[in-house]
Amino acid sequence: MNKKRGLEFFLWLLSIFFATQIYSSINGPIKFNQVKNERYTQVIDRLKDIRNAQIAHKDVKGFYANNFDSLVSFIDTGIFTLIEKRDSSYLEYDRTCLLYTSDAADE
Repeated sequence: MNKKRGLEFFLWLLSIFFATQIYSSINGPIKFNQVKNERYTQVIDRLKDIRNAQIAHKDVKGFYANNFDSLVSFIDTGIFTLIEKRDSSYLEYDRTCLLYTSDAADE
């Protein structure tokens, strides 16, 4: 009887071990893909910043930077113009009738 309980306990431990192994084998690729996607988005954001810096370098100097060090020094010390896009549908004050009108409403 004692051997039977010992064998039963061993089989329960073995089944719990295999269940955790199955769970980790299924969950492992899911976690890997989550980490991979987070890293890809970080890399893509950095590449977009580098692209914008290269475009600013070309706008100011007329050519792209040859290496990363010159691009970083340009961003740190370079002078370039910032362009701001504004919305054309601003509110206009009409003094004669004391009403606020919008350009978009006139069209």
